[in-house]
Amino acid sequence: MRDIDVDSFEACLRGIRIGWRHLELRDSYGVADENEALRAWQRGEEYQLQGLDSLCQFFGDLAARGRVLQRVKVVSEPLSDYQQWSLNVSRRVARSGEEIRVVNRKVVATLLVPPADFYVLDGTRALFLHHDGNGGTGTFSITDDRSVVLRCIDSFSAVWDAAAPLDSYLGPG
Repeated sequence: MRDIDVDSFEACLRGIRIGWRHLELRDSYGVADENEALRAWQRGEEYQLQGLDSLCQFFGDLAARGRVLQRVKVVSEPLSDYQQWSLNVSRRVARSGEEIRVVNRKVVATLLVPPADFYVLDGTRALFLHHDGNGGTGTFSITDDRSVVLRCIDSFSAVWDAAAPLDSYLGPG
């Protein structure tokens, strides 16, 4: 496994040929750009999340080229304000081409899952996101070690199978 910088991380995502499987395990992320939008949402106000339009465009472009984009969000229930807001934002992301599922953390408690968020890229590489103590993304690492990749595929598949599609989890909206 080797560490990579944010530019290499982004290049890995842009360069997929088949697709990605993305497992999110945290109940909140310390992303400073989200704070203002989250507070506005909590007050019931309209909000604009910086970078969301370009993110959705990126996902839409990948999906239009036939890439399969899958994400599972493992959440604690009852949902925190952050997760309620994040899942609301995820509806828009899903409309842009990423298939998103959600599962209660209790359901996956007995599954063997790496302790870090990860992507499996094209079924050949595992890319890990290492967060700092405040929840912000600290570093990234990647490996093409087949045994690690296969364990990540197995973990993702088990969680995916236990999860509900985003709209089923949230209900109409």
